[in-house]
Amino acid sequence: MELVGESGAGKTENTKKVLSYFANVGASSSSKKKEAAKNQNLEDQIIQTNPVLEAFGNAKTTRNDNSSRFGKFIRIHFQQSGKLSGGDIEVYLLEKARVISQQKLERSYHIFYQLMSNQVKWIKRSLRRLGFSKEDKENVCKSTAAVMHFGEMKFKQRGREEQAEPDGTE
Repeated sequence: MELVGESGAGKTENTKKVLSYFANVGASSSSKKKEAAKNQNLEDQIIQTNPVLEAFGNAKTTRNDNSSRFGKFIRIHFQQSGKLSGGDIEVYLLEKARVISQQKLERSYHIFYQLMSNQVKWIKRSLRRLGFSKEDKENVCKSTAAVMHFGEMKFKQRGREEQAEPDGTE
């Protein structure tokens, strides 16, 4: 299935619905509690990838408050019986320039604003369900904060040299 359309057409929202559908349809109807718990975890993990991808890859644009600024190729794997067995996501074409520069009336990636307003509990919950340890989650937040700070750095070129140095402004 390929979802295409112009900005704001609903590709992101429809992707969420398709993933939720496949996760639920492929859910195990096994009576074994252990197997059912494992499959529930897998279904939940597939669903929980979306908040993380949106936080790190979506931004407000003039046409869409939740615009995906990257492409993704999602594969959902099923057993021959039709039960969910896994999935993988390939991310490509992330709009890297948005980290340091945005057009008028647009914003950088959601994660930076969520981090600054202490709104990361949903992301941390999703990361936990995806198997990230407490230390991993802290490192994600620290790395994201570092990228945000690096985006504020200003440089100046040193005379005729090819080197640059911090311009000393705060």
